[in-house]
Amino acid sequence: MHMREYDYCSLRALMLQAGFRLIEFPLVVAGYWLATPPYRLLRGIELALQQLPARLRRNQLAHFLMGITAVATK
Repeated sequence: MHMREYDYCSLRALMLQAGFRLIEFPLVVAGYWLATPPYRLLRGIELALQQLPARLRRNQLAHFLMGITAVATK
C-alpha cells in the first residue's frame, strides 16, 4: 500500500474544506520551530523543486524543503 503524497496546495485545500481558518506551515528541525514562511513562498519553492530532475529532487536539502509540517486552527 502506498500512502498519498501531499503538497502544500492540497493540504491547505483539505484543511480549509474541513473548516480550519488558519493554516501555517512552520519549518521544524529536530523538533524546533524555526520560522513560519508565507504559504506563497513555500508553494513557489515546492513548484520550483518539482521542475528539477529526479536525481536532484532526491537530495537531503530537497527532502528537508519538501517535508511538510502543518498547524491548523479552527
